[in-house]
Amino acid sequence: MKTSIWTIFLLLTLCGAAHAAATLATPPLRVDDDEIAACTPLNVGTRDVIVRTELYRSGSRVSQSGSRVLAPNQVGPGLSALETARNGAPYSCRFTIEKGNKRSVRAVVERRSQVGTEAALEAR
Repeated sequence: MKTSIWTIFLLLTLCGAAHAAATLATPPLRVDDDEIAACTPLNVGTRDVIVRTELYRSGSRVSQSGSRVLAPNQVGPGLSALETARNGAPYSCRFTIEKGNKRSVRAVVERRSQVGTEAALEAR
């Protein structure tokens, strides 16, 4: 009897965890004036994922993409949250995986200039 109760408890716990949205977040990255802060996800898995991307400046959200499908091996064009920097502020990103496996998503906060990406920090 104890075994079946623990089995049911374990199954309910695992099923509940499978449906919960997972979140990845980057550490802050300083972005100077006239540079761009960008949040960019990548699906490294074999199935579609649904990702919502949020950009934060000094801890306050400044931009958010809608929830969008990211196909396998797709970098998030249209999912990137962008803002031209102000006063050398620290920027960070949060990525919510609403459908799919968290392990299938890699994501970064980037500092971009006219030359290209100058620095990037990975979300964990």
